Order: sequence, then structure tokens, then C-alpha cells
Amino acid sequence: MNDSKDEAVRNLGGELTLEDLREATIAQPTRAGRMTPAKLRDLVTEREGQSYDILDAPAVTLSARHPWDPAARLDVYQPGRWDTTYNLIYMSSDFAPNSASFGYVDFVAPADSVYLASVRFSGHQTSLRVNGPWGVVSASSATTSDHPTVTGVWNGTLGANLHFNFSFRGGIIGYIESIEIYQVS
Repeated sequence: MNDSKDEAVRNLGGELTLEDLREATIAQPTRAGRMTPAKLRDLVTEREGQSYDILDAPAVTLSARHPWDPAARLDVYQPGRWDTTYNLIYMSSDFAPNSASFGYVDFVAPADSVYLASVRFSGHQTSLRVNGPWGVVSASSATTSDHPTVTGVWNGTLGANLHFNFSFRGGIIGYIESIEIYQVS
């Protein structure tokens, strides 16, 4: 790009050509494998100040490829992209308030138990805030190579509904990788 086009991009007021867009590079978020129960247990113990035994497999896993389960569902208002190829949900942050994305999860407890909700995400200089019966919890991601997890603990009874919502703050876009709900003891 020449200097005048660079200045237009900086000011966000200029017109970009197709050639300019072809030269642009867009980072593809990386995918990390599922967090091990031991690593998740350590994370939750650090955040909650209490140790929980986490079962090996989550009771429910929700993602772009699997947004519904008989016990839970995932809804997103204004997703930037619902990418089943990479199994990511792109969500706009509060950078543009009129186009920000918001996610919602509903889960029905299959038994009286303590449950751990875990939301794994990535993004460039953004934070994910999760609001549920545990209050508001958040974590930050410096780069798309980071894969932080936000967690919340809920005491559920058979047939009770867990509802929580989430959204990104800062940055421009964030990526939801997966939402897992574990029954813990």
C-alpha cells in the first residue's frame, strides 16, 4: 500500500480496493485440544478456593457443530460467523455496540449435584464475561493462540434450569470453542 492508503486505513475513512484486501492478512484462530480433567480441576480449585472432583467426561458439550443436546442448548444473538468447518462461533465484542454478539446457554440438571460450567474461547486482546447464578466471571485472551477457560459453579437439583449468558469485551472479535458442563462431586 502506498502512504495515502495507509493513512486512509488508519483513519478508517478511506476506500479500500480489492487489491488492498487481497494483500491483507487475517489470522485464523488456532484450536487447542480439550482441557484434561486434571488441568480443569486445578483451574477451578485456584478460582473457587475449593477442590472439586471432576468426572472424566462432561455431561454436556456444546459448540458450533453441536449447539443442542437433550439436556442443553446454545443460542447466539448476532453471531459474526457460525463456522462448522473450524467448529468456532465468531462473536463481535462491545467494540461496535450496535452489532455486539451475545450468547445464551440453558441446561436442565439430570440429578441433584454440583455442576461446573466451562466456556473455552480465544481472541485477540479481548475478554469473555460470563454471567450466571455464580455472578459475573471473566478471563482475557491476549492472542488467538491463547485458549482461556471461564468457569462457574452451580448447585443444581433434578430438573432445575441453569441459565447463563456471555459476551466479549474489548478487542473486535472473539471465538467460542466449546461450552462444557460437568457434574462434579
